[in-house]
Amino acid sequence: MNDRDLEHYRKLLLVLKSRILGDVEMLTAESLSEESGISTGGYPTHPADIGTESYDQEFTLELLQNNGNTLDSIEAALVRISNGEYGSCTECGGRIPKARLDVLPDTPHCVKCAQQLQG
Repeated sequence: MNDRDLEHYRKLLLVLKSRILGDVEMLTAESLSEESGISTGGYPTHPADIGTESYDQEFTLELLQNNGNTLDSIEAALVRISNGEYGSCTECGGRIPKARLDVLPDTPHCVKCAQQLQG
C-alpha cells in the first residue's frame, strides 16, 4: 500500500473517530440530562413507564459500549498505519483488499479470517 493510500485511510479513520466521539458525547449528555428521566410530578409512575425507561437506559449503555469497541478498533488501525502494518491481516498476514478497507477501514482481518473468527 502506498503513502497516498495510507493517508486516505488515516483521514477516513479520523473522520469516523470524530463522528463516533460526537455520538458518544451526545448519548452521554442525553442519558445524564434530567430530561431523559421520567418526571412523575408527584403522581405514581406506571410500571410500563419504568420498563420503557429501563430499556432505554440499557439500549444507550449498549450503544456506548459498541462505540467504545469501535473507537478501540479505530485506534488500533491508526497504530497499524503508523507501524506500516495497515492493510495486512493480523491473523494470516495476507493482504486485505482495498474494497474491504473502504467499507471497514478499521478491520484487522481479511474476509477469510474474519469469517473463521466469527463462525
